[in-house]
Amino acid sequence: MNDKQLAEHILELLGGDSNVNQATHCVTRLRVTINNSGKVRKADLSNIEDVIGVNQVGNQTQVILGSRVHGVYDEFQNLVGDKDADQVVQEEKKGFISQFLDALSSIFNPILPAIIGVGLLKGLLIFLMFYELVSVESDLYQFLNILALQYIGLMTSK
Repeated sequence: MNDKQLAEHILELLGGDSNVNQATHCVTRLRVTINNSGKVRKADLSNIEDVIGVNQVGNQTQVILGSRVHGVYDEFQNLVGDKDADQVVQEEKKGFISQFLDALSSIFNPILPAIIGVGLLKGLLIFLMFYELVSVESDLYQFLNILALQYIGLMTSK
């Protein structure tokens, strides 16, 4: 089955063009925001030979396609057309709290790996100091402390 046939089949099992609000993709998944989840035939989607799996998260159906997702997504977009206008309407319907949380998550998302990495290194330092395996004056402590500071500097400069 080629990408166009697969996209057509997926669209049919999702309830057709009128049931699709928005479509995006990540590295392995076609992510489709659905208007009516009751129209989605999840079991039939899972049984398609080229579909690895199907997840339903809220009103979003995620069709796991692996490396084929880019080609299938392009064909899927050709079938459903441009839904950006609908997305703008959905954005306007969001409340203040939802918009605030979206903005907050978009700010912290890029620096999250740096925060986690530094937290792990600092946790290791505290562990080593608590059990008196290193002292503040030791070379190992100094090295790990500098490494933590350099790591956050490298991650935030991207």
